[in-house]
Amino acid sequence: MGIPKMQSQERELTLSEAIVERRSTPSFDGSPVLDEVLKTILWSGIEAPSSFNLQPWRFIVVRDAQQKRRLREAAMGQSKVEEAGPIIVCCGDPEASRGTSLEDMLAEATKHGFTQEQNQTARETIGKAFSAEPGETFGLTPSHAVWVNAT
Repeated sequence: MGIPKMQSQERELTLSEAIVERRSTPSFDGSPVLDEVLKTILWSGIEAPSSFNLQPWRFIVVRDAQQKRRLREAAMGQSKVEEAGPIIVCCGDPEASRGTSLEDMLAEATKHGFTQEQNQTARETIGKAFSAEPGETFGLTPSHAVWVNAT
């Protein structure tokens, strides 16, 4: 798939090119973002692959000025939170491996021929990976379950 073409682009960028060419936005004008554009952005996140296909995230769109003020406080006072049109708050679900997401995935696996023994092995493997504190699984420093992306 690639990055959508911009008017000045003659071809789609590779992921490496998009990362290198990425630029931070110093400020926002608060222009609204069309619902269809937001849906495209959100579906990209919802459909993104994840470990064990759990998709352990939820997205919240914040447009209300008062809520953005409150969110700015939570985002270490970053003014961009209030300047942007909508804000997408992405919330990680640290309980995903213990909830219905895992059971739904294993039920689907059963429909495709996986045995109860294979599902139990997957359940145990996933449980071990998610039972440690954030970041400890691979010896990394702790991560954060919530981040804010100004759109």
